[in-house]
Amino acid sequence: MSTSIWRSALRHSLPSLRSRYGVEQLWLFGPHTRGDAPPGVPLDILADIDGSLSYDDFHALQTALAEIVDMPVELVLKGSMDPAIAEIVIPEMIAI
Repeated sequence: MSTSIWRSALRHSLPSLRSRYGVEQLWLFGPHTRGDAPPGVPLDILADIDGSLSYDDFHALQTALAEIVDMPVELVLKGSMDPAIAEIVIPEMIAI
């Protein structure tokens, strides 16, 4: 799949993700957005959540996102991203 297909699928699913998990915004980042992902690398997704998620809900959201994009997902919550890493990935992030 390409970035545009993932964006479209995620955008279409955003209302249900917002209702179920409190997802306010999603971004793609990492090697898939740069076009240099080796085979088997999960899609990196950053999520801004209204409130907090339990451990189970975090993993349920990650699973739901993986089903939407039809590939493994590495989910990062906006509030938990290391600032040093954020500086690197913010320029490459693609908003959903």
